[in-house]
Amino acid sequence: MARSKSYVGTFDVNSASDMIELDKIRKEIIPAVNAKTSKKVRLVLRGRKPINKLEINTLPHGSCMVRKRVVSYDYFGNIVGGLKNATQLDAYIYRR
Repeated sequence: MARSKSYVGTFDVNSASDMIELDKIRKEIIPAVNAKTSKKVRLVLRGRKPINKLEINTLPHGSCMVRKRVVSYDYFGNIVGGLKNATQLDAYIYRR
């Protein structure tokens, strides 16, 4: 599977060592990079593997009947329920 050049890694929310490593990236590495260069960077977290799925109403194309469906991600690929609902976090570093 091809990964983005901005991809840093996947961190497990329930792993203390993963959360310490992610905190180190957030509090030490990102500010150090921003201090050394004029091209500022930012850390973006995306939730993966939701704890709870969300039931939504959908209206199939050309139909007047509403159907209920259970989803993990919204239309834009973000996890439903935000980062609090994620069991894993993917970290990306992007230029501002």
